[in-house]
Amino acid sequence: MLREGADYYSRLYHRHQLGLYTLRTIFGRMYIISSPSWTQAFHRASKSLSFHDLVAPTLHSVLDLDPGTLQIFTENLNDERGDRSGVLGEIHDLVKRVLAPRSKGLEEVNQVFFDEIAAHANVLPRGEGTESVGLWKWICRIMSTSSTTAAYGPYNPFALEPSLVDDFWNIAQNMHILFILPRSWLLSYLAPKLSEARQRVFRALREYSETENFTSGSSLAQESAQIRLSKGMTKSQSGQAELSIVMAFLLNTVPATFWFLTYILADPQLLADLRQEVDTCTTATSHQLILTATKLRTHCPLLNSALRETLRLAAPMNTTRYVREDTLFRNPVTQETYLLRKGSLAQIATTVIHQQRDLYGAEAPPEEFF
Repeated sequence: MLREGADYYSRLYHRHQLGLYTLRTIFGRMYIISSPSWTQAFHRASKSLSFHDLVAPTLHSVLDLDPGTLQIFTENLNDERGDRSGVLGEIHDLVKRVLAPRSKGLEEVNQVFFDEIAAHANVLPRGEGTESVGLWKWICRIMSTSSTTAAYGPYNPFALEPSLVDDFWNIAQNMHILFILPRSWLLSYLAPKLSEARQRVFRALREYSETENFTSGSSLAQESAQIRLSKGMTKSQSGQAELSIVMAFLLNTVPATFWFLTYILADPQLLADLRQEVDTCTTATSHQLILTATKLRTHCPLLNSALRETLRLAAPMNTTRYVREDTLFRNPVTQETYLLRKGSLAQIATTVIHQQRDLYGAEAPPEEFF
């Protein structure tokens, strides 16, 4: 599992064709769901399955927060008081409100993001000029700096200190090591380069928080910082905790963008069709072409379909929950039942479901989601 990641679930499914099964690991039982019907049973049992119970070990292993901060984070963890108070609940509600479709907060973030992307695109060679780039590293740099600038504003540490982008992706690509080596002293001894990368990111985020540079950031950055500080976190620990927000911004969007462009560039006809479609969203002036970004969603059905098809094929969207109490799943199609034991993990292997030919067919046309 550590070596293959989500591909391990695909290999098991192709070998055994099971929609729900138990996988025993050194950490305990995991229930792997790889069929749409068992996925329905998963969602119907949402009251006994918890995401927040998985957060505490993540806070300790990945964010290396002190005991007092961990206690603040885990207060009213599963809304036991019924009032949505507590850091995790309030930030969850904040994200839903601020980044809701057509909300002012989302428009604000998108405006800065597209301006940043345009600035990067406008310095690309024109005419006959060419420049060879490593696509993954190029996309990492552009998407990471543009996304974080949209969130953190003019004092974005990842833009002011570009080497932090490489440090972040060192952390992201070695998360399993952080869980295996949760103690910072042990990490520094056995994985010194990873430890140093994390410390550099922590230092920059702590400085961003301690100098209150978040007041110049997006409403999401401002309000999430205020929530943490209002609960009693120090500015230093609040900044360190900001790494979780950075991960939420980047861990899915950057790989998805890479695969999106890879699939497009590998298909000359699709590339030509998409260029023609996007051209209809541009307005020519005497010296430039202006792309209206909002039209990419409303006037480019092929572009949007190709994006959704890329997400189906490549996005790592497995959903994991902690089983808070013994829970009986009932398959709504076959009426089979399956007992999930308290203290285990239940995971929807979305990547497996998205690759099932009986659901989506053997081909992967970009028009799939027209």
